[in-house]
Amino acid sequence: MNVEQKKCVNLAAFAGSKTITQIAKAIESSRKCVRGQKAIVASAIDAAFHPEPTPDKVLLHLPATQQWTEQLALSLLLIRVSYRHVSMLLADVLDYTISIATENNIYNTAVKKVQQIHTTEDLSEIHVTANDELFHRNNPILSAINTRSLYCYWLSAEDRRDEDTRAIHFMDCQNKGLKPERTIPDDAKGLVSGHKMIFSEVPCHYDNLHL
Repeated sequence: MNVEQKKCVNLAAFAGSKTITQIAKAIESSRKCVRGQKAIVASAIDAAFHPEPTPDKVLLHLPATQQWTEQLALSLLLIRVSYRHVSMLLADVLDYTISIATENNIYNTAVKKVQQIHTTEDLSEIHVTANDELFHRNNPILSAINTRSLYCYWLSAEDRRDEDTRAIHFMDCQNKGLKPERTIPDDAKGLVSGHKMIFSEVPCHYDNLHL
């Protein structure tokens, strides 16, 4: 049988419209031959839905351009891989040399792009916020998230975290459309008073975990 005939045999065998005996008679072959063809296709179907793991199988091909490499470096930095470890990984895995100064430039360029995007973003769809701060080298980084999506819409490194500093940022967010129905802060005085200064009608439901 040629390839097309084998296809027809297997389609008929799997369709069940004819018995193995009828198919064998139609092609003037044995039932053993038809069963063998059917077994081949059954094996192929099983392999398609339950492929056996092969360590040497190529999963994907990546065009490792300079732009892609910079994206990889930035992604690693954003998940808190150190500058030196990023350099080591690229050198060991891709045989690609990148300096710490270049990594810093990649990071700072990305930050400037994000800052430009943040100036035009629409915060009107955020209804419940959670506000707090992080610390880096003992300096506060004021932060706020949308509790539904966990999107961080406010992240700002500052020297202080007092009422005025908070209020200025709340006002900026208000200008972008932020009108929260309620907010979840801790009991920090600067945060609470800064929030009330701008969003006086919005209730604060304190984060019991902090308390």
